[in-house]
Amino acid sequence: MDHRKPTAADYGEEYYMHQCGVNDYVHNPLFIKMFNDIARILANQLHPRLVLDAGCACGHMVSAFRNLGVGAYGIDLSEYAISQVRAEHRQFCAVQSLTAELPREFPRRYDLVLCIEVMEHLTQEDGELAIARLCSYSDLILFSSSPSDTSEPTHVNVRPLSHWLRLFHRQGFHADFLSAGRVFNPQCLLLSRRLNPELEIYRAADRYWEAAARTEQLSAEIAQLRARLKS
Repeated sequence: MDHRKPTAADYGEEYYMHQCGVNDYVHNPLFIKMFNDIARILANQLHPRLVLDAGCACGHMVSAFRNLGVGAYGIDLSEYAISQVRAEHRQFCAVQSLTAELPREFPRRYDLVLCIEVMEHLTQEDGELAIARLCSYSDLILFSSSPSDTSEPTHVNVRPLSHWLRLFHRQGFHADFLSAGRVFNPQCLLLSRRLNPELEIYRAADRYWEAAARTEQLSAEIAQLRARLKS
């Protein structure tokens, strides 16, 4: 893995056309549809009025939320990516590092912050600083960072999920493992400052009991069906 600190120059047209995990990230219709579907799920479940996409690339999520009437903003290090944001939504996106303060024209607080597959691109020091900043913007964060993909040269800070959970815990955030927050990928987590971890344990116990009871019921039904087949 190349541990050189990535710069804005690493995220130009070539990156978004061929190196971003999908061909033509900017215009790929399947990718755009996925973002629209995810924004709809999050809007229906979390009901945010203001959203910040930290590491927004070319603003697919910002546009998806704005099309739903949600006030969405985005920041990204790449000048090229921001230049590709849809014209009607470009004013809501800015070239900015996650380690820097938000642009002056942006709101200071948000109902929801998204940070999806971004932290692995930051150095460890910058990642810790960025997380502290994100936690100052909202009490609810949807976060994802690849725990295993070291093939991409700009992935200089690939860490297990536990690493990020510890950093968020220092800021008073806890993960809701029972939420439907994993809309992007298996490592996607919804983190909340308001979440009471003790209550989450109780919720998990209830879910476990419900699953165990259902399993017992299904086992009894299967036994009855086998008995009928034998008679």
